Amino acid sequence: AGGRAERIDILGPSTSRVIDGDYTSCRRDGADKPDWVLSARQLDLVTAGADPALPWRLHALQADLSGTLRTLTLNATAQAAHGNHQFGFNGQAQAARAKDGSWQARLDSAQLSAQDSLHPGLWTLQLPSAMELNWQQQGNYRSLQLSPGSVQLSGPIAGLAKLSWQQAQWSQQQHPSGSV
Repeated sequence: AGGRAERIDILGPSTSRVIDGDYTSCRRDGADKPDWVLSARQLDLVTAGADPALPWRLHALQADLSGTLRTLTLNATAQAAHGNHQFGFNGQAQAARAKDGSWQARLDSAQLSAQDSLHPGLWTLQLPSAMELNWQQQGNYRSLQLSPGSVQLSGPIAGLAKLSWQQAQWSQQQHPSGSV
C-alpha cells in the first residue's frame, strides 16, 4: 500500500505529530515471518504547537522490519532537515521476546550525522560496537539493563571524542496501592 499522508494525528491530540508527504508501506507475509517495509520519498512532521511553516522534513526514509515477536530485525536509514540543520541516520537492531515475557534487544550499529548550512563541517556520532538492552516486567517489578558501551563523536576539526559507560541498571517496584 502507499499513498499520500495528509495531516495524520499519530499520538493523540495532546502530543500530536502531523505527517504530510508521500510514502509506501507493505507487508510481505511468509509462513511465519512477516516483513514490514516503510519507504518515504518525503514526509513532513510538525509537533503540536510548532510553526507549521518549519516542519521536520524526512526524506530518503527506508525502514525494514522482519521476523516475529520472538525475533525481530530492523534496518533503517533516513535523512532529515529542520531549518538550517541536516541530519542522517543509519542503524541496525535486533529484538527478541523470551518465553517469560522479557525482551532482549541489541543495537548492532548506529550512526547519526549532523551539519548546519550556516557553519561548515559535518558532525558524526557513531556506535563502534553493539549495545544490548534487557527489559523485564514481572508483576509490580520493572527492570532495564544496558550493557557497557561507547559512542564516538567526530567533527569538522581533526580528532575524535569517545564517551564510554559501564553497565547500567534501572528498576522500579510499584506498591500494590499504585504508588512507586
